[in-house]
Amino acid sequence: MVETPTQPHPKRKGFYMSLRLKLLISLTLLFTAAFAGIFYWFYNFVSDQTWNLIKTDAQNTLTGALEGIDGDQFEALVQEAQPRADGYTDDPRYWEHVQWLYHVHEVEPRAFVYTYVKGAKENEVLFIGSHGAAMTPPEGAPFLTSYEEPADNPLLTNGLAAPVVNEFFLESSGADDFGAWGVTTCTPIKNSKGEIVGALGIDFQTDYVKKVQATLRTLLLVVFGIIYVGFFLIIWFYSNSLARPITRLTQIARQIGDGHYDQDLAGLTKARLRDEIGTLAEVFDIMVGKVEHREQSLRQEVQRLQIEIDESKRQNQVNEIVETEFFQELVTRAQEMRDRKRARLAGELPPQE
Repeated sequence: MVETPTQPHPKRKGFYMSLRLKLLISLTLLFTAAFAGIFYWFYNFVSDQTWNLIKTDAQNTLTGALEGIDGDQFEALVQEAQPRADGYTDDPRYWEHVQWLYHVHEVEPRAFVYTYVKGAKENEVLFIGSHGAAMTPPEGAPFLTSYEEPADNPLLTNGLAAPVVNEFFLESSGADDFGAWGVTTCTPIKNSKGEIVGALGIDFQTDYVKKVQATLRTLLLVVFGIIYVGFFLIIWFYSNSLARPITRLTQIARQIGDGHYDQDLAGLTKARLRDEIGTLAEVFDIMVGKVEHREQSLRQEVQRLQIEIDESKRQNQVNEIVETEFFQELVTRAQEMRDRKRARLAGELPPQE
């Protein structure tokens, strides 16, 4: 029986990366990109919703605060009250006014509530009252304190003409004399004649907005971190389950390449859930049977040819011997001896002495 020589498996040069690792890296990168995109979108979405909610709260607070301000009394306060040495005033209308602003602040602690009028200069406003004036000790802008707005963003000045809402961050806006704010909303104060006599402003502090964003970032990172770890483990197990039958099929192929055809493919072909790998294993099993049959047929054919070759060699050797002069001479002598023997038996020759 002719044995098929076992050839060593050639080793390809270069970096080897298993299918399992490729699947793990590709799926991890895909999920990381999706995770970053979802995180970015969700963070911006919730931040926008938070800003919108804060602006809505500021506008609602502004509307409620405006209901408690008498435009005629406010106009008289501005025209008649006189500031004292510490910047405030003894006018009882002023303290009634700031008490109301402080009440609004108590209802909505995030709000800094104040009123103001137009100053003599362009983009100049004069603060009338603020909720801080009702605190002990008084805080905030004193009575008739001047403030000149930047020309590129005259928010308070615009609020003397129509309701406005503006939002900005501490990092981009910087801090002015009265601090930096996240949302500012203003609306005109009108007297009984419908004339604008001043404006009411409410600021929502930036640090509150930043706290909301920081809490949101922490919460999202924790939630998405847990999801990320869980999904990574799912990817790990999935890549293992997907690569395991392929790895097994590769090992079987190497064994068959070495001539060991008695390999068990039942674990690959009889899976509960059929897929392309199971189909590949079935086709591979059929191919192995055909290859084994062909190899057996080839070996039998080689044996038959070997026998024919050996017989042919023997015949050639016999022919070579027969065709030599020595063999021909032996044949001639043998024939002569047979002829003499027949002649003696026939009496044609005298017997040998």
